[in-house]
Amino acid sequence: MGQCGGAAAAPAGSSAVAAARGALSTSVAWIAGSN
Repeated sequence: MGQCGGAAAAPAGSSAVAAARGALSTSVAWIAGSN
């Protein structure tokens, strides 16, 4: 059960990290473009 929960949580965590990186990279590109 614990291992199952950990395996389920890992993709969710990776997804959040990927989303955060995507948002950061978009912000950086937008700021660079607006300057």
